[in-house]
Amino acid sequence: MPTDTDGARSRAEAKFKKQQEQAREGAKARNEYEQKAQSVVERTARLRAERLAREAVAANVPAEPVAKKSARTKKAKTIPGGKLNAANDV
Repeated sequence: MPTDTDGARSRAEAKFKKQQEQAREGAKARNEYEQKAQSVVERTARLRAERLAREAVAANVPAEPVAKKSARTKKAKTIPGGKLNAANDV
């Protein structure tokens, strides 16, 4: 004949098992979080090293000379009908 203590014991055991499962899941989630954080730190360090290397190479390479734009000559403006401006007719 089951007594009230058997029911209390089964509820306590179920609660204990649930807490144990939550603790395992929490530890697993914490490990995943720490692994992701470590991978971010490693990736950031790698990318920073690559950027610094690119900048060092760029600092040692002389810049290519920029071609100067040639001066444009002004063209005579025409008015509708194909005639030149009065200033150019003189």
